[in-house]
Amino acid sequence: MQNLALVAFLSFSAGACGSKEDAATPPTRARAIAPAQPEWIPGENRNAKGKYRDTGVYVDGAPVGFLAFGDLPSGLAPVEVEGRMMLEFAPGDRGPRSQAIRYTRYRLADYLERVGVPLARVREVHVYGGPRIAGRIAGADLRRARDGITFSFGRGSRGKALLHLPPGLRLGTSFDHIAAIAVYVARIPPRIRPDAEVEQDGAIVTDIPYFGEPLRGGIRIYKDDRLVTVIKRRRLAGENHLASWYQGQLRWQLAAVLGELGVRLDDVAFGQLIHDERRGRRIPGRELRGAFFVADPARRGEVALGDTGEPMQGLALFTAAR
Repeated sequence: MQNLALVAFLSFSAGACGSKEDAATPPTRARAIAPAQPEWIPGENRNAKGKYRDTGVYVDGAPVGFLAFGDLPSGLAPVEVEGRMMLEFAPGDRGPRSQAIRYTRYRLADYLERVGVPLARVREVHVYGGPRIAGRIAGADLRRARDGITFSFGRGSRGKALLHLPPGLRLGTSFDHIAAIAVYVARIPPRIRPDAEVEQDGAIVTDIPYFGEPLRGGIRIYKDDRLVTVIKRRRLAGENHLASWYQGQLRWQLAAVLGELGVRLDDVAFGQLIHDERRGRRIPGRELRGAFFVADPARRGEVALGDTGEPMQGLALFTAAR
């Protein structure tokens, strides 16, 4: 009988990089895209076997969330930014050659406060572009320029997060997508060398300082906007004391699995499923406390919840009605 292995983390209370946002308005001419082409991955993220695949946020070495649209804290207010999009034109066209558009961004400071970071005590924020490249934002700069330090998503409300800095504030390096964010409040920030590599105790580190290899995959569980557990789905294989057979399928009771991780459901008012970078329906706490899920080996990165088999890649729990 194989034991169920899960990874749980308790959260505590607590210029600019190249912007490639997709425009809200489609271009004037459609372009054919070969369906067989894989999604483009920045070169800096191809190293270390994709261990920075998911954009985690860590505070003093503890994971507190992920920068993905479906994982954003509830109530995080978007910021509308005006810009212009270049239009395609042929020789001799008089225009217009650009049009006004609006981008949606989010303040990094607002995000950190939502996940419980005491902004007044932040020493430094390190923004990673990959395992061997990072830039630094001083805590004083984060507080001073909080309205101008923002992030967005490369495909509107999907894709990897992009960082935007106000004029005059620089990271000391450049990259496309955010691979991870490390915030330092109580612990001493590691040194970022002139070549943008991170050095701790005299050695170059390609993992997250004070934590280790970055979190990736698994079923992410939030409680009141803070990451509390990641269920490593690949471990949900075979029978164990939490699993039972039902109609020819091996299933797990959600409350029992989370209970072993120290995550209570008895105080949960409702939850929302996270799937495909979106929040799903509100599920009453009573329904969650009796729910089972199935981990189909053929569907990596998600489980199926309840009798209807609702796909779930994450779950946001709330202890009070909103």
